[in-house]
Amino acid sequence: MTRPVGQSSMAKWLLLLLFCFFAPQAQAYGDEIVRPKPPEVRKNNELSIGIPAPVAGLHPYLDRGAASRYAQGLVLRPLMAFDANWQLVCMLCAVMPSNEAGTIRQEFYDGSKQGVAITVTLKPGLRWGDGRPLTAEDAAFTASLTEHLPPSLGGLRKVTVDSPQQFTLHFRDLSVELTALTDFYPLPKALEQAAVGADYAKNSRYRRTPFDPGLYNGAYILTDSWNGGWLFTANASFSGAKPQLQTLRLQRAPSVAAALSSYDRGAYTMLAWDLLATTEETARYSEQNAGRFNAVVRPSALFEHIALNLENPLLTDRRTRLALLLGLDRAAMNQAAFRGNAVVAPAFISPLDRSFNNDLPIQTLNRERAKQLLGDAGFKPGADGVLVAPNGQRFTLTLLTTEGNASRAMLQQMITNSWKQIGVEVQPKLVPASELLSTILPQRRFEGAVLFAIASFPDAAATSLLHSQSIPNQRNEFSGQNYSGYKNPTMDGLLENLDKTTSIAYRLQLRRAMQQIYSADLPSLPLFFRPARYLLPIGATGIPSTAHQFPATLWVEDWRFVINDDN
Repeated sequence: MTRPVGQSSMAKWLLLLLFCFFAPQAQAYGDEIVRPKPPEVRKNNELSIGIPAPVAGLHPYLDRGAASRYAQGLVLRPLMAFDANWQLVCMLCAVMPSNEAGTIRQEFYDGSKQGVAITVTLKPGLRWGDGRPLTAEDAAFTASLTEHLPPSLGGLRKVTVDSPQQFTLHFRDLSVELTALTDFYPLPKALEQAAVGADYAKNSRYRRTPFDPGLYNGAYILTDSWNGGWLFTANASFSGAKPQLQTLRLQRAPSVAAALSSYDRGAYTMLAWDLLATTEETARYSEQNAGRFNAVVRPSALFEHIALNLENPLLTDRRTRLALLLGLDRAAMNQAAFRGNAVVAPAFISPLDRSFNNDLPIQTLNRERAKQLLGDAGFKPGADGVLVAPNGQRFTLTLLTTEGNASRAMLQQMITNSWKQIGVEVQPKLVPASELLSTILPQRRFEGAVLFAIASFPDAAATSLLHSQSIPNQRNEFSGQNYSGYKNPTMDGLLENLDKTTSIAYRLQLRRAMQQIYSADLPSLPLFFRPARYLLPIGATGIPSTAHQFPATLWVEDWRFVINDDN
């Protein structure tokens, strides 16, 4: 596959997201460990969590869906993660590597090739669940599993062991970001080494003996499972704070609606809100049950926007695109679709991200200014009020969005009505999500506009979204995400520079400059960062509402609940 120039081998900045954070996964465990029913436990010493998606497994590289990540957060830790404040924090590392400390540095290898070396020092006292120390040898072994590492670690060429508590990751190019280490989960060499071979996915101890405590370094270990359920017990060897509850139970619900219904009946103490927070069902449930929970509402990483086909002659002029944005009453749209809980977006990076550009203007409704811009671009009203281009083309746009999503359908109708008031005729159309995902966007089979959401992670680059060589086409096997067909040499240069520097400060500067260009060019029309809703039990504390892909379970040892001893 041809990789666009400047596009890192790291995971793509943006993941197309149409419903919520999770996707269905196949159950990975064999019949030999399926239990007919969960064991009985004391309710006042257990937390029962409903999860609206199947957990495929607990291997951090073989099972990477959001539901699996939620369960893995109970038993495993990456080197680092982004916390609820969207700050990069150490999980297993003792101190954050940096250029200033010399623990992030450029290096030459194989003669003239240039890459990056990142030295990591582990926290003291880290242990696996069987009491064995977690050491740099485990990290070096993990790095050898190159076939199974995620794309973000695809540039990792080797790991050198400096001491039992310190190791250095060597990457083969300069495009690596420190955030790649959020995907690095050390595996226990003593247990997993024997499984390495042609069929590692089958022979891994996470598959064959998942109840072995030596596989886990988190606050809990897996002690039982049954069809649709998992039982976790506090890890006596965990080096962090002792969790409040001895056991946690994850119980699978067949859908979001079923999870909420079961929760309403008291089947669960709480729900896996990381997987539910941005769904339509949760929004309705929250409104219907106000006051019953400690509700936390915050902007999520879901960026609702309108992608425009910039090859359409009606949309090539930046003044036209600005006019379309000024013609939208985003405040009213926010109130109607999200009860005012969404955050109006000036660009594509969340205001929670540390690279967010605070100086960007928020364009508000201004129909007179919109009409003036359209006139400056050469459009004139036709006999029926619809604008006509200098070449006689009516200003008619098809606006696609996904069927089965109430808030998005509402937004589509409001956009249609708003643009009509500035002389733009809209033909709204609902399409199946599968068609939008597999054909319309990847192959750019839309002539006008598409309303949908994409999700990012903190500190992410935007090469796949905005680089001109990331425009999906046959040459790159339709792998890019630049669906609008945006081309700007200045933006390309910023993105390529981002791939060449290890300086965190310079990366932040480049990202802020990219937002400035995006805000001026408007390759797509920014709408909102959708709200995330967490409905936590009254009295519960320490449960972070991250609003990104790192689940609250990574901090499960901090969770605290009011326990009723009469249960």
